[in-house]
Amino acid sequence: MSGIIPRSSMTITFAAMHKLSEMARYTPDKLSRHFDCQHNWLLSEFITSAPAQFIDEISSELTGHEFMVPGRN
Repeated sequence: MSGIIPRSSMTITFAAMHKLSEMARYTPDKLSRHFDCQHNWLLSEFITSAPAQFIDEISSELTGHEFMVPGRN
């Protein structure tokens, strides 16, 4: 399948969080411009939900049990 990145969602989430962290530290003006566009809600939603989802995925991977934040689908 073309256009599909052959990595797990955990790896991609970690890479995206790392890039956002890097931008916040070294090029905050560039990161700020991403929030000035029409689709900034997508980035905001990712920043809000990705850390908890990442921890849930890592916990599940390590323990073999499913973890979810209560009240979140």
